[in-house]
Amino acid sequence: MSDATLQSLAQNVIEAYQTPRLSVRRIMSVGLSLQDGLLMVVAAFAIQAFTGELGSLLLSGVVGPRLGQRIAELAVQAAIFLMLAWGVHAIGRRFGGEGSKDECMAAVAWHLFATAFLAPFMLIGMNALTPDGSAPGILFFLAPLCVVVSVWMFASMVAEAHGFERLAPVVFATIIGFFISGLVAFILLDVVSGGPPGGS
Repeated sequence: MSDATLQSLAQNVIEAYQTPRLSVRRIMSVGLSLQDGLLMVVAAFAIQAFTGELGSLLLSGVVGPRLGQRIAELAVQAAIFLMLAWGVHAIGRRFGGEGSKDECMAAVAWHLFATAFLAPFMLIGMNALTPDGSAPGILFFLAPLCVVVSVWMFASMVAEAHGFERLAPVVFATIIGFFISGLVAFILLDVVSGGPPGGS
């Protein structure tokens, strides 16, 4: 990958946090294939897994999950991606959205990749919880902030894909969708790895 390509990618990621609608519009205009979307999912997972491994080593000196569990987690994340892409298209069209399957898939994939860079801040926030159950450190608020940013970005990108002007209903649907996908992911991980997620 050339320096110019890396620079362009970095600019697109930054733009995703500043103006997610414009950012995803650029991504959709490229005409991503399903294979491209899955590559974004793999890249996002790699960033999150690396962050989790590094955090485990730095904070506790313990190595994270084994390779087999990481592969299972990646498979589950790919399945959740496909489920979200289908849901965004089907539900959005039912409520008057105009997004195609490929556009909805691109929006979900780009959100997964762009928000993977929130992983270090989420890790810092979660580790600000105190072991004795007392009041968490101020850095804990990075965790809910990351969630809010992720929801806002997802809703904005989906709204752009479907041509929705109002963001509030999409935010509401996003919260429900994230809850359902999180529950499905937990169940799938429990099935494929013999236990709940353990790493990042």
